[in-house]
Amino acid sequence: MGPPLRLLSNSRRPDAETLEHLDRRADGGRNARDNTALACRDCNTGRGSIDWLSYTTLKRGEHYGN
Repeated sequence: MGPPLRLLSNSRRPDAETLEHLDRRADGGRNARDNTALACRDCNTGRGSIDWLSYTTLKRGEHYGN
């Protein structure tokens, strides 16, 4: 698995690169390579408590409501 990942960028731009935890750390997700993906700061902070797959689906406009 290797050591935890860290990005060195400290940019506050909404499109800055960040590490997104697929299983949120607040929910017990690990800070490991297999639980992270690159995401813009806006998406990473805007996701809130929604799981990553649902959030990505909504952001892409692929969600079909009743």
